[in-house]
Amino acid sequence: MLRNVELRKLPAGTLCDVINTLETNNDWKIVMSHIPKNPTSNIFEQKYNEKDIRTIETYSKSSNRQCAEILIDEWGTSGRVRPTLSTLKEIVLKANILKAADQIADLLLEERPPRPSDGPAADIDTDVTNILENERLNQRFNSLDPTKRIQNDCTNDKNLCNVSTVPMKSHTQLPIQNDDISYNIPHISFLQTLNVASDSEQLSQSSRNIPNLDLIVPVLLDKDLSESMTTDTESRETSHNQAEQQNQSVNDNNSYQKSLPNISDLHRHIDKKILEDTNLINFEYSELENITCNFSETVIKGPFGPSGKIGSGGFGEVFVGFHPTYRIPLAVKKVHNHLLWSTHKPQMAIDMFNTEVRNLTHFRHKNIVPILGFSMNGPVPCIICEYVDGGSLEEQLAAKVLNAKQRLDIMIGTAEGLRYLHTNEQITPTSTTGDNSQSVIRKNNFVHRDVKSANILLTKDCIPKICDFGLVKQYESTFVTTSPMGTSAYMAPEGFYGTITQKIDIYSYGVVLLELLTGLKPIVNNNNNTINIKDFVKEHVKETGQIETIVDPVVGNWTKARQIYDLSQSCLQLERTSRPCIEEICDTLSTINNN
Repeated sequence: MLRNVELRKLPAGTLCDVINTLETNNDWKIVMSHIPKNPTSNIFEQKYNEKDIRTIETYSKSSNRQCAEILIDEWGTSGRVRPTLSTLKEIVLKANILKAADQIADLLLEERPPRPSDGPAADIDTDVTNILENERLNQRFNSLDPTKRIQNDCTNDKNLCNVSTVPMKSHTQLPIQNDDISYNIPHISFLQTLNVASDSEQLSQSSRNIPNLDLIVPVLLDKDLSESMTTDTESRETSHNQAEQQNQSVNDNNSYQKSLPNISDLHRHIDKKILEDTNLINFEYSELENITCNFSETVIKGPFGPSGKIGSGGFGEVFVGFHPTYRIPLAVKKVHNHLLWSTHKPQMAIDMFNTEVRNLTHFRHKNIVPILGFSMNGPVPCIICEYVDGGSLEEQLAAKVLNAKQRLDIMIGTAEGLRYLHTNEQITPTSTTGDNSQSVIRKNNFVHRDVKSANILLTKDCIPKICDFGLVKQYESTFVTTSPMGTSAYMAPEGFYGTITQKIDIYSYGVVLLELLTGLKPIVNNNNNTINIKDFVKEHVKETGQIETIVDPVVGNWTKARQIYDLSQSCLQLERTSRPCIEEICDTLSTINNN
């Protein structure tokens, strides 16, 4: 049953209809105000405030996701007590969003909550026989009421009264209450042309709760089933079948792909070269669940090391777990569920998965994280890489544990990894005999597009390894994309307009240099104002003439600070053609290191 399944563990797309309902008229804000900070407490305290609402609205604009979806995603993955589908139903009932409560009740195979007897949320009588009978009664009462009779006479005879009369609103044109699209009643003028006496019973049944199938039929149902849902009884039966399918998808790994809207056969969408690559391991999703403690949101210490979530990005969440067969810890990158919802572009998520796996298969360098395999028989695809045990550069900078030598080594190693991506040469034989004299030399010419401290992993010896290759593109010449991606705090100016060259990686690397130099985050909170690290450092140096005073205090007196600062400034030139190439950066760092 779905009753006790946590929201974060529901199959992708389960809550699409509920989310669309909550998005209408911003009802998600009402729901948000009813979410308790401590669900186990008898005293209600709001979990979210007005600032949180604005944060969701801002993120919605930048990510092109629905606000209701973001709310459920955030709420479903926060707190010690995780909300379930039943929890959501209780909240929407408190918020009086009855249409959403009805949709959740259908998923739970429960009776829909009772409607009030009157008011906007009351059920509308859709029995055509009753409607017509009420119309006849109204006409009879009007004929007996002197006031109504005079009004009717005046209306029929334009010359009788030189007064303006307002026509009565027809009782037959019933308003649709509570924005419930499922009560689309045919116009009464059409109904009056029918033979009510002989067909009244049939009409009263067939016109009751006529649904708008495009909106209320769940995505997971067969097309043939959705077309056959013409009565309320049949709709209930199909909802029951749908819920059984969802229950099965939670418990049966072999049918997980049923939860992927718009992607009916996951195998068919995975790159054929990936499936045929004998160097990649095809992991069972159930294996990954076991070693990560069912994708635990918190890290659990075990006898063989940590298990659980260790990071999250725009494309997916990263978990760690020790694999008993291979005797090593694995890093499992699990694609975000919401990226596969029908409200998004599921194919784009699959394309990013294909891109990352395909590229990591070919990239072999000490400063690039090595891939081991993938998994595709779960609710979402996963990428499995070697676990890098020193955390991310972002985490280690925040922990204030890196000394000057380690920071310089990280700068050099990261630059070497980028040089491999930007310029590595591959020898491709053109002869079947393997004669290298008949081979062609091709450059990689890739652009990473999301270089940042969170995507630089460190070993215990502080060797950096670049990760997250979902946005990598083969680069032949400057190209423009209509949907630029990356992290805005690291984005080169031209990147915001979709102009992509390898120089956007250089700009991002310049931001990482400043992070390593100062220990600051890419967005600095300065006197309650936020400013990007580039401008903050530049303004400080301009005012004081010194860089030493802004160097991370953990490092102390860093004699190479000025040279590193100068290199960062050359990487952060607004004009991309003025920035150095990666080979020049590596040469400069080598000189700094040897001085």
